[in-house]
Amino acid sequence: MLEQAAPCHAHRSARPVWNKQGDRLIAAQAAIGAVAAAVGEELARHRRCHQHLHANRTRYARDIGADAGEAGKQGRADQELIQEFFPAMPRSISTSIETLSKTVDGLWSR
Repeated sequence: MLEQAAPCHAHRSARPVWNKQGDRLIAAQAAIGAVAAAVGEELARHRRCHQHLHANRTRYARDIGADAGEAGKQGRADQELIQEFFPAMPRSISTSIETLSKTVDGLWSR
């Protein structure tokens, strides 16, 4: 009987070498396309976050300006209150001390 010859190494693959390279190139292009799409989505997400932060910063700056105006009004009101009552405070304290002294002296003199 005749033995069949083993196939040559060059003919083991059903596809020619240049087809394998083309397949690899197509796969690489598909992978690059997927990466580019992912990067595009990530950039879009970062852009949305940046826009959101910018809008919040603008709103907070506006709110702080309004709050600063309110704080200024409250500060002026507090200052007026202090200026009105602070000069009378030492007299009030002196009067309280005199009253307490008289009370204590009256208790000891009995």
